[in-house]
Amino acid sequence: MDRFVPKRTTEKTALRLVALQDKKDSPAVDAVSDVAARYRFTEREQEALRGISMGLSSKELAERMNISPNTVKVLLRLIMVKMGVTTRGGIVATILEGAAASPDRGPIPESTVINRAIEVIGDRHDAFRWLGTPVRALGYQTPIAAAATPDGQQAVLAVLDQLQHGVY
Repeated sequence: MDRFVPKRTTEKTALRLVALQDKKDSPAVDAVSDVAARYRFTEREQEALRGISMGLSSKELAERMNISPNTVKVLLRLIMVKMGVTTRGGIVATILEGAAASPDRGPIPESTVINRAIEVIGDRHDAFRWLGTPVRALGYQTPIAAAATPDGQQAVLAVLDQLQHGVY
């Protein structure tokens, strides 16, 4: 399943899906198995969680999982109910909070971005929610997905600086 791109995928989405394969090392993707065990998610729900933590849109997730966008919406609603959150950002926030709190994981490479987001936004939960929400200035990537690369970290830190100074 690593390099699987469904036949009906558009060229733009296919390129993004392949590029996102490198994002599998993000702390959110690593923490999915811990969260899945805690909330007893099905295999399909775990697959959706991995896609969300990689920053995939619902449409991209539907294409990747070879299901309809409506089925993705149902899956996301089930995940939200199990986790007790109401948004995609809440899903990623819960995953990231689990990754940050896990003592057996070692340091998170994106910890600079996470700490800066908490500092700028002020509330830990709101910061994690922001990290899991697509941002226009980052090409509609989630900040945590963008922060998986050094250039992406710099871009996220620049957006946080703009937020702090009221420019964004």
